[in-house]
Amino acid sequence: MSYETQIEAMKALAETFDSIGYAGVGRQGLARCIAAFEAADKDKALAEYRRTIGAAPNFASALTDLDERAFYTTDGKRFSQMLGVMVTMSMLMNGDAK
Repeated sequence: MSYETQIEAMKALAETFDSIGYAGVGRQGLARCIAAFEAADKDKALAEYRRTIGAAPNFASALTDLDERAFYTTDGKRFSQMLGVMVTMSMLMNGDAK
């Protein structure tokens, strides 16, 4: 997957976070990942993603400060964006988030 494609997916998720007023751990980590990808630094982007996850098993479970009620919509768009970012990063890391 190209950097441009990954950046666009992450920006879409960042816009979703912004639309629900979420500025927590996941949004901050996403900003760092976007900046690294924009600098074409895959290793730093993966390191930032891993840092955001921390001890959690994946990105979604790392978002402990997220208001889940605001995140899920009837059309599932927001959830799909988050899932897309998670899957793509997992592929870049060869399935090993840690």
